[in-house]
Amino acid sequence: QTDVRVISVGLDGYHHGQNYLKENADDNGEPLLNHKGRFDSFDTASFERDLELFKKEEEVAFPIYSRKTHEPVAGLAACKKEEPVLLILDGLWLLYDKKPWTNLYPFYDYKIFFHAPADVLKKNTIERHVRGGKGSSEESTAFYESSDAKNTELIINNIGKHDLDFSW
Repeated sequence: QTDVRVISVGLDGYHHGQNYLKENADDNGEPLLNHKGRFDSFDTASFERDLELFKKEEEVAFPIYSRKTHEPVAGLAACKKEEPVLLILDGLWLLYDKKPWTNLYPFYDYKIFFHAPADVLKKNTIERHVRGGKGSSEESTAFYESSDAKNTELIINNIGKHDLDFSW
């Protein structure tokens, strides 16, 4: 019998940092910070590099997102090459069918898309923003409407091939 360590890596750990998001703009000239959580606010190159190291069974330390500082924290989910690991990836954009996200597909062994009712997604996301200190319920609701809801719609309309649909 072999013990297997389970590591869950959230895509939020690969957000660009706050300063990068403030200083860089999208195609419309808006700071990426206004759209944090959208496909272009992530460091997909670093994510791909870490997944490649993991697949090669090299040592890798995945970042974790801090809901207190709203910054990724490097190296918190480390795995050594000699230990067996089940890696679970979690994130809205992982199955997005546009580049550079499709470059990540070869690293996935099994892909599950979880569907949840729109009202549940909205409630949980707004509560997470409030708990994380991103603003009042009203401010968090406004951000949800201007960003999170649009992100969800975009991924649902552009989801790549996956092995299983799981409904809430």
